[in-house]
Amino acid sequence: MKGFIRILELIVASVIILSSLTFFLSPSIKRLGWDETNIEIEVRDSLESLYKNGSLVIYVNENDAKGMVNGLSSEIKKNIDFSISVLGIPNNEIFVSCLCTNSEEQELEEILSPKEFNYHDRKIRIGLEKADITQEKILMRPQTHVLFFFGYKDMNPYKSQLDEFLSKGGSIFILADLSSSQIDDGYIGEMFGLKWSSEAEDPGSGEFYGNASPYNTSFRISKYYANFSNTKEIFTSFNSGSGVNRIEVDDRTIISDTGKKFSFIKTNSVPVRGRVVWSADYTRPDGNISLLIKSALMWSSGESYRLDSVPKIMPIVNSVSKIIIYDKDTFELAVSYWNIF
Repeated sequence: MKGFIRILELIVASVIILSSLTFFLSPSIKRLGWDETNIEIEVRDSLESLYKNGSLVIYVNENDAKGMVNGLSSEIKKNIDFSISVLGIPNNEIFVSCLCTNSEEQELEEILSPKEFNYHDRKIRIGLEKADITQEKILMRPQTHVLFFFGYKDMNPYKSQLDEFLSKGGSIFILADLSSSQIDDGYIGEMFGLKWSSEAEDPGSGEFYGNASPYNTSFRISKYYANFSNTKEIFTSFNSGSGVNRIEVDDRTIISDTGKKFSFIKTNSVPVRGRVVWSADYTRPDGNISLLIKSALMWSSGESYRLDSVPKIMPIVNSVSKIIIYDKDTFELAVSYWNIF
């Protein structure tokens, strides 16, 4: 009998000890992530379905945000919200703020005319309005994609504002003849990647530089230009001389002289910042160069826009599913998605 009681005491003690351990040591539970994987597959399959039935390309070409949202909503669970971005083709709306006089604004109107046009079955609209400047800041509307101005301007007093504008995806476009001292003003040369050339030979006509490589920006801008115009890629009306626009050529050059020693148009793009374009001025009217400027403006718009039927504020934590679309212009469609309950 005593032996049985001792065994019973041992069993009770073991139970108490094990119960105490569960109090002090919480079990480790590992999430397998099946829910997230299933959602990712669901979003990806929905994109593939819209692409294969032809709807996706139509929605993008027609800027049909409502159709795109409804098409995805019919395929995805109701507890998932999402935002749609289009990457790699010009924005459907390009808002330009011109830091210019009334006559310069009219000049830009003529360069960009028509401001509503079709490009590869897509309707694109350029919205243009004047910006203003005070001693403290540049005044432009919040939706601005591109800040445009003619001629050299000292931007050093506005550096912090412009850096913030660029960090949010904005772009700066300068159409100006520049001298050596102007590109060494502490901002213009650094921001636009401009270096004065020591070449003695005078520049001649301009042509696309490096546009055979799809990795160069000149490839994209030359593609936009080619779809606007069937003319030869030789530009004769850029201003040049010993005192202006003797800018070195590098892999960010869009238009160089035929001797490939001087740049007439250059771009710059810095990670986590927007895009900048410098173009030498030119003799107007020159329709070919105006189309070239318009093509560069399309690139500077960011080639990235949201295709949501209503504006959405995305949570900090979200997932993204992407699909590459091979249409007249190859582009990428990205869907950011998250649980709402």
